[in-house]
Amino acid sequence: MNQILDCGAKMEQLCCNEAEWKPTCKALYFCEVAVGKHPAGPYVCGRGGGGPGDPSKCSTDDSTLRQQASYALQMCENTLQKLYSLQGELVECAHDVAVCKTNLDHETDKAMNASRSIWKCQHTQSGGGGGDADGGVNSIHDEIVQIGCNNYAAIDALLQSFVLAEAACITSQLPKIPVPSITVPHVDVPGNIPLDSPDFKVNVKTPDFTSPDIGDIVVPGGGGRLDISSQTTITFDERKTAVQSEKMKCEDSKSTCLAAEQKSIDICKQKEQQKAQACEPSRVQLSENPNKDALRISVQSLQMLKSNPAFAQCVDFGAAINALIAALQECLADKFSAVLYN
Repeated sequence: MNQILDCGAKMEQLCCNEAEWKPTCKALYFCEVAVGKHPAGPYVCGRGGGGPGDPSKCSTDDSTLRQQASYALQMCENTLQKLYSLQGELVECAHDVAVCKTNLDHETDKAMNASRSIWKCQHTQSGGGGGDADGGVNSIHDEIVQIGCNNYAAIDALLQSFVLAEAACITSQLPKIPVPSITVPHVDVPGNIPLDSPDFKVNVKTPDFTSPDIGDIVVPGGGGRLDISSQTTITFDERKTAVQSEKMKCEDSKSTCLAAEQKSIDICKQKEQQKAQACEPSRVQLSENPNKDALRISVQSLQMLKSNPAFAQCVDFGAAINALIAALQECLADKFSAVLYN
């Protein structure tokens, strides 16, 4: 027992006296902090103050002590690799959940868009207006470009406001598509690539404990930086248990998300089929001036939509459609000397 203490004191002495050997001593210290042999704190040469051992009584020569320290560092890093492999699995799972959640949100948005189109087609065909619920705005945009409206920029901005107001009005009258709450685990990853990006690559490695900035790292499983003093020692098993627990939660989230994503895809397909049936495009016979007639018909459709009782409760929608109609009438009056009336 005395030899262990004596050689430990001698090893500390070597670390303090030999500059070329200090990085290995520092690396071993922080690795041992990471696996729970010491509480976190800055590396200080001779931090043990020599301890109870007597360096002069250590029978092991300096070269052997250095070899033993290098081997201890290697064994410590091998032990820590198990934790980082587990952390890599957690990061990969978190990436899968993030991608799934993005896809789920996308499919849900598509299903809601289809639902809005179905609602609009059903209500406008029965209550004034009609035609393809999605094509109207695009048609108006094309018409004002072809005609060359002087107030094109203003109309384009009003179109966007109208689209948002209409969507908000319809959405407020639709039942929400049920979507479970999906939690994407928080994981620290290097670089600026988002976790849900297809370009994201799992790159979890055991840190290089010989790096000058090694004290800055935070080891998976709890605690803060290795070089900030703490009264609490986190053992290696505690770190593994913490990461394993997060991984299990992540796997649960992944299963929930994948099931919800498939359900959302099925709902979206069903809504698209319903939309195709509800929103059959109307055929309008245009006269010798197709650009003028197309825009005129669009304005008339907007006027009918404005008077539709299904939109009566939406104040923002009414303001947006009034402004859009006025701007389109201004274009028609300017280009064709034909003022439409409400």
